Amino acid sequence: LLMSMQTPNSKTIDLDNVEYSLDTFMTLVCIHPGDSDSTGAIGGTWFGALNGYGGFNSERIKELEFYKELKKVSIKLSE
Repeated sequence: LLMSMQTPNSKTIDLDNVEYSLDTFMTLVCIHPGDSDSTGAIGGTWFGALNGYGGFNSERIKELEFYKELKKVSIKLSE
């Protein structure tokens, strides 16, 4: 999580103006041998708890492997 911190237009970290790169974070968390899906889920939870949906491109959800199936299940659960 710390390694995904970025400060726009600066080579140093300005703690009052920090942004987090979701792409960098997920690359660091998920691309490794072992139980990468679990570490990705846990890491995504921490990332979301820290950032919420702010700055998240919700269109990327459509890139999920089972997007249509997940959407159908989520609609049924919310009824």
